[in-house]
Amino acid sequence: MATSNSVHILNNVEALYPRLNTTYKYDTKANDGKGQSVPCEPLDEGAKYELNYRMNKDQAVGLYKDMKAAYNERKAANWPEMPSAKEVFEPQEDGTFVAKSSLKGSYNNELTRKPRQFDARNQLLPDDFQLTTGSTINSQLALIPYSSNNGNGVSLRLRAVQVVKFKEVEQSSPFGEVDGFSGSEGGGFGDDFDDTPAPAPKVEAVAPAPAAPKPEKTQPAKVDDFDTIDDALDNLDFDD
Repeated sequence: MATSNSVHILNNVEALYPRLNTTYKYDTKANDGKGQSVPCEPLDEGAKYELNYRMNKDQAVGLYKDMKAAYNERKAANWPEMPSAKEVFEPQEDGTFVAKSSLKGSYNNELTRKPRQFDARNQLLPDDFQLTTGSTINSQLALIPYSSNNGNGVSLRLRAVQVVKFKEVEQSSPFGEVDGFSGSEGGGFGDDFDDTPAPAPKVEAVAPAPAAPKPEKTQPAKVDDFDTIDDALDNLDFDD
């Protein structure tokens, strides 16, 4: 039976590891055998949409209260008690909490409705829009109480997302900042081909000076000629 607490909306939380553009499944052979989530068809075994949230304490408390209320209203006589907040959320060192939501690609071979994504003006985003970690979002969650041999609790079933602030993907560089060329200064080809180069200045020919006699080549030092390896390395020579 549906309850008033069967749906919860999280406001202004941080999106973590969103996989909403299509369904994904965990492939143990991917990433050189290390395993990772990979795109898949909605009817594949294990296919699902996923989104985690980072929230502050007040947001976590509000969500947990609604989850517990939904669980207790649906609870059968043989169901154990609702798991504690520490079991539901993952506490972070910075004082925030992480919760996980998902939606299977299909139930009983029937496709589920893909989570909808909206922008801040409530306009529907393209079907292949890729949300990024670090974006600020609102999210609608269906609260689904359950109890089985594998455990009990309330599943957070993802329904919709509104992107409040989109975090652009940062292109990382292996280098530090140094003095030199700046892309903002222009450069490249531009109109340089249209310019006629100035003639090179005329240089009077000068007779080359006689070459100095080449010194006689000495025998390279050997490691055995020195008392320590450090001294030997400082005095090693190479053949021309």
